[in-house]
Amino acid sequence: MKTIAKTDVKPIRILILELVKEGIATHTNEIVLNIQGLRRGVKPHSVRARLSEAVLKRELRRLKEGVYDIYREVEINSVVDYPQRGPWGDSQYRGNFSGFLVRDLFFQLKQKSVLDVFEGSGTTKDFFNGLKRAKEVTVDYVGLDLKKGFDVVSDKIEGKYDLIIAHFPYFNIIKYSENATDLSNCDDYSTFIRNIELAMRNIHSALADDGTIAVVIGDVRRNGRYYAIFNDIINMSVGVLRSVVIKKQNNCRSTGMNYRKNKYLIPIAHEYVLLFSKN
Repeated sequence: MKTIAKTDVKPIRILILELVKEGIATHTNEIVLNIQGLRRGVKPHSVRARLSEAVLKRELRRLKEGVYDIYREVEINSVVDYPQRGPWGDSQYRGNFSGFLVRDLFFQLKQKSVLDVFEGSGTTKDFFNGLKRAKEVTVDYVGLDLKKGFDVVSDKIEGKYDLIIAHFPYFNIIKYSENATDLSNCDDYSTFIRNIELAMRNIHSALADDGTIAVVIGDVRRNGRYYAIFNDIINMSVGVLRSVVIKKQNNCRSTGMNYRKNKYLIPIAHEYVLLFSKN
């Protein structure tokens, strides 16, 4: 559990606001459990009472799903950590993509149209649906995916978008389907990178003139070899690299594996968010 400093002197209401702001807890039950972990002996009804006060004072907004206001603008910097993925998308879906990243990118870039070319479990879609309900902010969103019949490598993207999110497979670490065109089924790294470049050029063609491509990618290790996928993407000369954000990985299946047999096998605990402009 991510802790908050000096919890013994902070009012419960302040602790609640910090938990929600950081995305540590967003549902009532999660908030109650976290507060009880920080303050022994606190009764659930006391926490709920402070929640109600925060809502009445308009410090928090209670959403229809029973989720508190996680759609507030939070400043992003070059290192981010999202211990929770939030109420968006299917938590059983393999991958380490957090809706809090979508939130922070959206508020940073403030784009009016968004395309996710790897919609997967629906994290991005759920975020913008929730944003519309919570804040009455409407974004022109389109989600594509191989399971919908769209191949990002070879299929033309219709329209132009201000923000295009691409959460590519991390080589063949996770097999997402049995489809032969699925990038995660490519076992030859050179072919994988060549297909990534074709996909990036396809994405670039659908980007508005003042738009941004946000690539979420991580490096991998296979048979002792380190594959710096992010470096290969940066060197593709597709668009102009504007920012690199380091994102801590959470809840990975590889966490806790024993790498002591080889001194060079330092566990990979981060991934990247690469932001490219059109020109």
